[in-house]
Amino acid sequence: MEMIGKAFCPAHITGFFRADMAESPDATGSVGAGFSIRVGVTTTVRTSKGTGIGGAGSGTARWVAEEFLKVTDNEGRRVDIQHEMGVPSGYGLGSSGALALSTAYALDRALGTGMESESLGQMAHRAEIHHRSGLGDVLASYYGGFEIRTRGGAPGYGELERVDVGNPSVFVVCLTPYSTRAFLEKRMGMINGIGGRMVEEMQRCRDMALFQRMSMEFARKSGVMTPAMEEVAARLAGAGADCGVAMLGGTVFTMVPPEDEEKVAGVLRGYRVIRTRLDMEGARVLR
Repeated sequence: MEMIGKAFCPAHITGFFRADMAESPDATGSVGAGFSIRVGVTTTVRTSKGTGIGGAGSGTARWVAEEFLKVTDNEGRRVDIQHEMGVPSGYGLGSSGALALSTAYALDRALGTGMESESLGQMAHRAEIHHRSGLGDVLASYYGGFEIRTRGGAPGYGELERVDVGNPSVFVVCLTPYSTRAFLEKRMGMINGIGGRMVEEMQRCRDMALFQRMSMEFARKSGVMTPAMEEVAARLAGAGADCGVAMLGGTVFTMVPPEDEEKVAGVLRGYRVIRTRLDMEGARVLR
């Protein structure tokens, strides 16, 4: 009999961060500040006769599927995995973490294993660390909302504070894909001090406008800004809107009061824009 599990994980944007490297993958991560949005990755898992994993491809989702079947003694089962991508990959929107976490949740539901959600989150986080595709997205999207990550690591290890910033309209302008792995390998030492100071300032002020301004400063000092990104930032500044940069990706975002939504939409006409709101629920099973 075919069993089905379906789960959703919101995309996540980090505005600035500092890497927290540790001896174990579960304790490795990042402190920083960011937010989850209402679009992300939906994963459906179907069981059937036979053995093996279908549809997962490579990367974090495949890693999670193989690990999940092994630790739950289900290596003799057949699972087919399908992803619906609500965000593009490579733009700093936490897509690899969302693939991993939604896959873990959907596998647990389809196979009826009843694994604790923290354990599922830890498995997804380890996939990110293994592939060097992210540090803090799994912890953040596990909880959802606007957060300050105060201790790096997987769910159950890392710590964060939720911040109430209301219900702003969020615009995400995707310009150029960027390699998270390349950045983590080449530039971490340079920007860790900056990111750590910004996290401390954010804990004191807990202000959405300050967050966006610091995110833009972080992006400029870390050398990821391109002329196209500067042009978008200038357009938004001309409309009186603060903005930041999704780390790590060639993506500019702005969070504005709902009454300014149409004005900002007009300024960004012609760009590839995701128009959304904050996701306050975090990763979850849908069926």
